[in-house]
Amino acid sequence: MPKAIIIGRELDCDGRYYDIDSVVKLTLSGDAVAVEFLNGDSIKMDADPILFYSIGDCCPWATKILA
Repeated sequence: MPKAIIIGRELDCDGRYYDIDSVVKLTLSGDAVAVEFLNGDSIKMDADPILFYSIGDCCPWATKILA
């Protein structure tokens, strides 16, 4: 699975950039972090609790699920 990092107000996932402000749902499971966006797109990346909570801090409005 791809790795991701936050750069400013964007999420860089394997060279593709996503607007942090459009995140509506985050899910952390044992093997992945799944992110869903306002337009219906979703991505999965390596399970990284630090990234999950970092995105969550940037998006207090987003639904957060620990699975």
